[in-house]
Amino acid sequence: MGGESYLKSKLDLRNKNLILKDAKLVSRERARELDQIAEKEYGITTLLLMENAGRMIAENVLKIVSEIGLENIVIVAGKGNNGGDGFCAAKHIKNQRKEINIKIIILEDEGKLKGDALVNFQIAKKMGIPIVQLKNSRELKNFLPEEGILIDAIFGTGLSKDIEDKFFLDVIETINLWKEADEEKKDKDKKRFVVAVDIPSGLDSNQGIPRPKAVKADITITFAPAKVGLFVGEASKFTGKVIIEDIGIPVGLWENSEFTLI
Repeated sequence: MGGESYLKSKLDLRNKNLILKDAKLVSRERARELDQIAEKEYGITTLLLMENAGRMIAENVLKIVSEIGLENIVIVAGKGNNGGDGFCAAKHIKNQRKEINIKIIILEDEGKLKGDALVNFQIAKKMGIPIVQLKNSRELKNFLPEEGILIDAIFGTGLSKDIEDKFFLDVIETINLWKEADEEKKDKDKKRFVVAVDIPSGLDSNQGIPRPKAVKADITITFAPAKVGLFVGEASKFTGKVIIEDIGIPVGLWENSEFTLI
């Protein structure tokens, strides 16, 4: 059974998160502006937005855990805010379900982390969540579970050019092969799920095209306002089921966006 149809039949995702007609969308550039406006004019810090994002990721991932019974979670994270969302999700998952086997795989030296991402990384580390720094992309497959959930927190919506580093391209390819191997087993129930944070890593958030490769997710948990690139171009090949979560950006800032999902 394919991932998308399986999720539709097995997971009772909340109706308020489903994509609805006339949903407003924004470009990558506008999303960045909204973050700045929210902080300067409303006092909504980027750290608070990350905290809300991490909580929403954890909530949706734990729903999969409850419905299907998978208890192995691997977060593959980059050094930016997308990785920070992943670190934040890790702490919420661990707080709510201590028995879950959760691990963070960071793709760059922790010395390169900064800002909000560093704050949440340090919290996860102090909580005792296992953290592995991946130095060789070929080793990633050794850290992925036979059954479980992989949270993709490598690249976010800020990616606007092709990924040139072979290390990251190989990581994306390994994630996709891990997911596809499960689908080829022809088992009744799917045992490997990929959950993308905000956007599948490698997908252009304006054009909906891979740059030049992108993670193929079963679910994409994105944050309001959603980016237009999730619904145009080749996006549907990579996003899986898209869930929009509110993390606190005031609706009045983007309800008149020039992009509307029809």
